[in-house]
Amino acid sequence: MKPRFRILLIIGLIVAGLAFVSWRASRSSFGQDAPDRTYDSPVGQFTLPTVDGTAGTLGTDYKLAKFAFGVRTNVPQVGNLAGDTGNGFSDRYDFENLDAFTTLDQPANNIGDLDSMDPNNRIMVGGMFINPGFRFVHVGRNAFVWRVGENTDDVFTDEVTVFPSIDHLFDPEIPGYGPRKANPPPNGIGNVVLEACEFTVFGTNDPAEAQRAAETPEYFGRGGTGVLPNDKWFRASLTKVFAEGFKDYNGKSPFAAAAEGTDPSPQEGDDFASRWQFRRADGSSIPVKFVAVYANRTRDEKFFRADGQGRIPGNLAQSNEAEIDAVGFKEITVRQASLSGRVINDANANGRIDPNEAPIPGVTITLTSSSGASRTTTTDGNGSYRFDQLDPGSYQVVETNLPGYLDTGVIPGQGNTAINLNTIAAALEAGEDSVENDFLDALPPQPPAPECSPACFNNTDIWLLYDVTRRATYDKIGGVGGIFILSLNRGALSDDEVVTALMGMDTPQQRLNAQYVAAQLNTATYPQSIFNRASCFFNGPNSNVRIPGDPRLLELLGQARTVYASNDPLQIDQLAVYLELINNVTATRGIICPFADP
Repeated sequence: MKPRFRILLIIGLIVAGLAFVSWRASRSSFGQDAPDRTYDSPVGQFTLPTVDGTAGTLGTDYKLAKFAFGVRTNVPQVGNLAGDTGNGFSDRYDFENLDAFTTLDQPANNIGDLDSMDPNNRIMVGGMFINPGFRFVHVGRNAFVWRVGENTDDVFTDEVTVFPSIDHLFDPEIPGYGPRKANPPPNGIGNVVLEACEFTVFGTNDPAEAQRAAETPEYFGRGGTGVLPNDKWFRASLTKVFAEGFKDYNGKSPFAAAAEGTDPSPQEGDDFASRWQFRRADGSSIPVKFVAVYANRTRDEKFFRADGQGRIPGNLAQSNEAEIDAVGFKEITVRQASLSGRVINDANANGRIDPNEAPIPGVTITLTSSSGASRTTTTDGNGSYRFDQLDPGSYQVVETNLPGYLDTGVIPGQGNTAINLNTIAAALEAGEDSVENDFLDALPPQPPAPECSPACFNNTDIWLLYDVTRRATYDKIGGVGGIFILSLNRGALSDDEVVTALMGMDTPQQRLNAQYVAAQLNTATYPQSIFNRASCFFNGPNSNVRIPGDPRLLELLGQARTVYASNDPLQIDQLAVYLELINNVTATRGIICPFADP
């Protein structure tokens, strides 16, 4: 290799290496779009993506969420102050309580800077007008919850900005920080950031959960990064902080050096608002309607990373409370979907909803998304269930039978598919209202009803031979669509489809399909026989059908739906044999059939 070429190669490798190191040093983690800044504090160093500026313009870059749920001051009391060491003001006017100054709008609906400057907020206290500027909410063992948009609109968010109260400028727990103080403070400006970010953020689309979180102490645990109480909640991640928060009042960076007595100090007006995002592990957006801010010694995971001396700020700087002025949000529009249906007592077990068949209340219905998140409800007095505010996507709806009830049918809504008699698969589009996803159950006859209902069953050959009888059976059940074809996963559209199914004999699936159709024709002729157990049937004179567990015919038909879809030839063939034993029987107890075996 020529010396000159070798030198150029070495230089190229060095440049590439430096570029790679630079890329690694500046590479942002997911959701990070601001440079990292390392902060000093008495409890160690920590690093956060930081914008040396504001969170943007209200109304353009973000909107304000509306305070939705909260309880009165829920943090420890210290003398007549609420909080660990107070906020430097007497709370005799209940600045931090939700019911303070009842003539004004609730606090937490406006950024404190705007709140304190609003002349409409002047009220009479002790014979003089004052403007209670520090009208924040005090988050402690209970979360405070804000709503994005209205309850029923399509406005959601996947990114929020939390504005803490700027009263920490005067907070005695931060020595050296405040008006005309030297910058940076002796203990590092990180002490201020620790107070401005002493909380965690969670989101949900369930209004009942949002209210429960506000009313239940320690709903998100205590300490660490908090806990998700159930799968209805999502955790937000801190993506960056804004050194100026709402507005840069003095035109100076809060990181600028300044001597003691500087007026104004670079610190003044700084509130370190923080931005949080709701994302799945793959980076996809999670739209939420309700945003909960929670303290109780919790922080984002970025505060639980050890610094160079092994100190973990999140473990050493534990705060029971946080003071929040407002929550801003980035608006996204999500046309959400809904899904509903009923559970009906199919008294005659014919797999259809007939007139006068009653609903079944109190049945548990579970909806599970493709991501694994699930929601549960129970049917009301009309047997109805409903899931609202669903993201577009794939779902499964699963019914859990009440004790004693057997599955008789399932009717998926338009475009949906029955997986089995207890499960419906649904693919929901934005704005779709999927209705009539119905489950049918029945209670077997109870004493003093006879144990076996008389019936005459015919095999597949007889049903193929007597087409007049076949068509009469269709009329009895309201049409040929009442005969379900396993191979088509739907009701028959014509007699030809029924005949084709009855003729199938070559494969286990074809045989099961044929016996399933024959059993439906038989039970349509003798409806109550579907509840008979196998031992009710005679396969030849005085020879009872024997099947392990002595199942009801209804149970075998339900198993056929599931087994057929499994593509397991052994199970499919075994079930076809069981149904053939019953279909080949010409009589049950208590009846004489015209084609009875001699």
